[in-house]
Amino acid sequence: MKTRTIHPASPEVLCQPDPGKSCGACCGLYNHGDNSRPALVERLRRATEAFRSAGGIEGNLDEYSHAMRPLMNDDKLCEEVFNCEFLGFLGGRELRVGCMIHPAENQGMDLRGRSFYGKGLCQGHLCPSHEKFSPGEKLAVVTGVSDWYLYGLVISDIDLVKEFFLQASSRFGEAPGISILLMPGVRRALAAFFRLKEDWPFRDRGAPRLGKYLFLDGGYVESEIDYEALGLPRSRFHRLLVSLETCLGAAGELAEAERIVERHIEDFVSACASGSLAVE
Repeated sequence: MKTRTIHPASPEVLCQPDPGKSCGACCGLYNHGDNSRPALVERLRRATEAFRSAGGIEGNLDEYSHAMRPLMNDDKLCEEVFNCEFLGFLGGRELRVGCMIHPAENQGMDLRGRSFYGKGLCQGHLCPSHEKFSPGEKLAVVTGVSDWYLYGLVISDIDLVKEFFLQASSRFGEAPGISILLMPGVRRALAAFFRLKEDWPFRDRGAPRLGKYLFLDGGYVESEIDYEALGLPRSRFHRLLVSLETCLGAAGELAEAERIVERHIEDFVSACASGSLAVE
């Protein structure tokens, strides 16, 4: 778990960018058949309460691990990803998730060597989003999402973020600058779009999915939309639709899905244009 206060221009580390949000995706947070908000809140509360009841870092960590590891690793989407039992809520308000044996949470005492991956891997690992996202894209997610659950879903979805900015930048004429991304109206437009990750009306709720990936027999493949069955060409928003876990049953549903995406892109571009005038 990397800890860093967000810089006004762009966060360097995405794991714990500010006191109000964080991501636990690499620790297996979303690696469950039921990765809905209520289900993950229940899991995290159970782990956090058990850890505290066991005495925290001063308790018997082996006993805690033996009891909680099987519970955190049931109902998995991908067998290749380990779900760490030391992932829990940090602080008392359930605003952030993260490593309960990280030194930042324990007056400098580092017990990550007791975890499955060990201190070296935990300390040295940064997810691909750190490399793939531009400073502006990083800032957009950090400032456009206000809670841990949605933040983790968005910051780990490279296709969703980059395709949204590609579509928007082509209309705006360039990638929006940092000063524009910090404008209140732009942040509101970003927040509205990112909420689709949780509220998307065409989300496939019957398949084991996370973003564009479909999980089968312990492995995963990239999901597809059967446009041929709908009698339609591939959507111009295809990459966004698969990242939103879209399942369509009729041509009319695709048209409505595209209208929703179009509206959010246009709202964002319009807000950027207004922000650009304000900056000037």
